Amino acid sequence: MSSLPRLQLVYFAVRARAEVPRMILEHGNIPYEDISPGQSFNVINWGECKQQNLAPFGQLPVLSVEGKGLIAQTGAIVRFCNTLVPQLTPEDPFKAAQAEAIYLAAEELFLVNRLVNVYRGDDHAQKKDEFFNDVFPRRIGNFARLLQQSGGPYTLGSAPHYGDFYLYHILSNALLVKPDRLGSDKPNYWSDFMNAVEALLGIKDYLDRRPKAVDIGVKPMLDPNICGSRVKS
Repeated sequence: MSSLPRLQLVYFAVRARAEVPRMILEHGNIPYEDISPGQSFNVINWGECKQQNLAPFGQLPVLSVEGKGLIAQTGAIVRFCNTLVPQLTPEDPFKAAQAEAIYLAAEELFLVNRLVNVYRGDDHAQKKDEFFNDVFPRRIGNFARLLQQSGGPYTLGSAPHYGDFYLYHILSNALLVKPDRLGSDKPNYWSDFMNAVEALLGIKDYLDRRPKAVDIGVKPMLDPNICGSRVKS
């Protein structure tokens, strides 16, 4: 590991777009630091960071790679992290394309991140109803069929890939908002899938130590209110 560049994953104190890169790095036991934009860019707040154009495209997360610079956009960060943990990308080009499709399909359920981290009060209640009544059932049914067809426990069969990490993240956030939502669909497949991801090397330890999402829909925040988990080295 000593030949790897120093990595710093820069993000807010929320459980959203940085979870997949974290899970990849944790699974691969890749050293990295989990830090805030203030720590990374030496600014007082995110507004100052944007005014000074310190983050490409004015968005987070970004991944700082020592000696090279910043990688912006979550998908690009994920692709880079995959080069460090190549077992999470299928070698067969067709399977690799399927894994990418699953990653992109999970991205279409991104609204659940806002339900956990942003929306409050009546706005939260309205968005929650719209998401779980109109969006979630059809799209989650597509994933259920994939698990059934693959034989599980992962969406492409017996080996996990990075798209599974995104699906796990979406489902775990959905269960924070509506804990019984997966109970009526393919309970055995979903249970097997979630348990299989959590049992992967490095994942359970990360999930156990990361900050908890609290006061969802009221005053959402992490407890403790820090980015990611801790410095990992």
